[in-house]
Amino acid sequence: MVRKLFIFFVLGYSTQSSASSMNALNLSTATQQGKIAYLELEGLQSHDKTKVRFLENEIACYPRSTNLNKKKWNCFIGIPADAPIGIQSLSLLINGSTVATLSVDISSCSFPVETLSLTQEKKSLFTQKGRDLELIKIRAALKTESEKRYWEKKFIWPLKGKFESDYGEKRMVDGKLLAGYHRGLDIGAPLGTIIKAIHHGKVILAAPFIEEGNMVMIDHGQGFISAYLHLSKILVHTGEFIHKGDPIGKVGSTGISTSPHLHFGTYLHSTPVDPRYFLIFPFEPS
Repeated sequence: MVRKLFIFFVLGYSTQSSASSMNALNLSTATQQGKIAYLELEGLQSHDKTKVRFLENEIACYPRSTNLNKKKWNCFIGIPADAPIGIQSLSLLINGSTVATLSVDISSCSFPVETLSLTQEKKSLFTQKGRDLELIKIRAALKTESEKRYWEKKFIWPLKGKFESDYGEKRMVDGKLLAGYHRGLDIGAPLGTIIKAIHHGKVILAAPFIEEGNMVMIDHGQGFISAYLHLSKILVHTGEFIHKGDPIGKVGSTGISTSPHLHFGTYLHSTPVDPRYFLIFPFEPS
């Protein structure tokens, strides 16, 4: 029995409803491209299988520890930068049955367009052989869903530096708009600057890639993943467990990069979200 359903969006709009049975609830709320949504549930049993269906994806929800006698469950939802505008349906599924529906009104966000000046050597990386196999490996890592939660409370920034390129930006090269959008935040820093893990977790990728350069990817548990690109040196190994603040690499300009910087990416259940919201979001709601 769901005793309480609480939905909280980063933009500050919230909707709350209580139910004495599993009858479907009809709720509505609003959010914006690139943000993070949080849904909290109470009254579930430990054996319940709980998911959210949103934008054609099924997102797992997980129980979290609490000092209260009643167990609370978390559902963290990433709103991608290219999410469709307008009313979208979000469904809460418990043991395969829809128990709540939410009308989510997604508004647009004005992301900038950046022109990249790349050398011929860097531009040649766009067509280098082997990219298809790399993407399979990267996408498989991003789908990692560890039931164990390694993080607690706040994440930390991986380094101090100058914000150079924003999440969600469109990129232009030689007058042509590249497909997709910038899936992280570029932080400029001197070559060799130490990069730290933003929280505890398990290294799921630590290897060179054509476009990303030397890359480290960390699974923080329950669908939380962080990625660190263009490193000059990798200081960890795949499968290694690390703690918040541990050195994981050094700033570089490997892969498709114009200068020394860290491309810092954050993901919720494979969806890239703005790292600024990822690091300021209250991941331990009261």
